[in-house]
Amino acid sequence: MSGIPLITILTFVPFAGAIILALGRSDNTTLTRRFALGVSLISLALALVMWKSFDVSAGGFQLEE
Repeated sequence: MSGIPLITILTFVPFAGAIILALGRSDNTTLTRRFALGVSLISLALALVMWKSFDVSAGGFQLEE
């Protein structure tokens, strides 16, 4: 692994996005929806990076922190 804690980041990105949306103003629905889509796309990109770095032929734990 490259030393970047991908599992932790993948866990906290949606959490941080939800906190920001909960504490923010909700008068602009377009901005809120675009922000939520952006957070979802960041989570998807992180999951794809993890999937790409997974080695099927290797035994044992992978992508552990």
